Amino acid sequence: MKRVSATVFCSVLALFARGVEPPRLVIQEGRAGFVDEAGRVLASPRYARVGVWSEGRIWVQEHAETGAPGTFLDERANPVAPARFRDLSAVRPELPMPAFDRGVAVVGLAEGGFGYVNRAGALLGRTTAAGAFQRQDDPLLLVVEQGLQGYIDRQGAVKIPTRFEEARPFRGGRAAARAGARWGLLDESGSWVVEPSFDAILPVQGPTGLWAFRLEGRWGLLNEAGRRLTDAAYEAIGSSRDGVVAAKAADGWGLVAADGALRVAPRYEALAPLGEAAGFWAAQGRNGKWGVVAANGLEIAACGFDIVDAPAPEIWTAARSGSWGVLDPEKGTWRLAPVFERILPLAPPFAGSALVEQRGRWGVADAATGRMTLKTEQSGIRQWGDHLAVEKGSTLQLLDRAGTRTLEWAGRLAGLP
Repeated sequence: MKRVSATVFCSVLALFARGVEPPRLVIQEGRAGFVDEAGRVLASPRYARVGVWSEGRIWVQEHAETGAPGTFLDERANPVAPARFRDLSAVRPELPMPAFDRGVAVVGLAEGGFGYVNRAGALLGRTTAAGAFQRQDDPLLLVVEQGLQGYIDRQGAVKIPTRFEEARPFRGGRAAARAGARWGLLDESGSWVVEPSFDAILPVQGPTGLWAFRLEGRWGLLNEAGRRLTDAAYEAIGSSRDGVVAAKAADGWGLVAADGALRVAPRYEALAPLGEAAGFWAAQGRNGKWGVVAANGLEIAACGFDIVDAPAPEIWTAARSGSWGVLDPEKGTWRLAPVFERILPLAPPFAGSALVEQRGRWGVADAATGRMTLKTEQSGIRQWGDHLAVEKGSTLQLLDRAGTRTLEWAGRLAGLP
């Protein structure tokens, strides 16, 4: 069998879930094909668009334009079905290539709309834009048939017949569905946990199991058992984390606990989870500046910063007048004054430390103490496994966790593998 030339670029995309190496992707004159480990051609370079391997399948299209016909290839680069499907550019323009998740992939259909296919390329059922666009983590999948909506399992068996005028994907064993003009909440048997009585029901963003309901233009909260936690008293419901939900009232944004109790009175212009710091929220005051409030209602840092962030759980950063510093998570005051252009947390074994840039030079700071462990005198620094590679002039040094120099040679960071 013909072999590809030595100029062809090859790269292994991923391993199959069962540990078998997939065919290797090759690019020739802007087209993609596949070869086996020995270099034998499995599929000649003819594909203009290629997805990623998922569950032993990869999406391919022979034409570059979005919405062009496509199909999946198997582990021998054979099509699993004729190229009669379409990508998901209509609902996922940033990530249009279909991929498999627990035996099922969502694809566009040639006749319009969207559908589910199994690994053999068989169509299991059709779905709506909501089914194609929204994440579906539960065992049941939203389907549409003759204008009515219901649910199937991942083998295609009908579990809840198509009887709803409108419905949404399941979240944590619950799904919103509309009967007439009202929305209710279903369980996985198709029974109403909450009878259709609301203008809208939406899952609260985040791992809370809570739902937001709307009545007469205002929002409240439900739990997964269907119990009302609050009245419809809020202008908007935001994201959730660490057992609290952001909610907006006339006086601003506050935090509501998962039991409906008010933890932080509505008084902020905006509230958002504080990066990687569990239990804390970035809060914007009336002055447009940012501070930090805890989920229990305690204000940690007054609203006086241009930006606040927690790029690592133990490292809180804030900017003022265009420069960054490090905050004390207990006091909300500076541990390191805002004199840096960038602050980049390091990974273990250097967790708790950060690379800092000042006037184009790099150093290392201990975020817990605010102490500079390496002055900002280096051309560049990069974590290299269990060491820091430090470039100073034409010399590279390797430093261990204690800051001890273990090796030095003439070189640049760009030359490190």
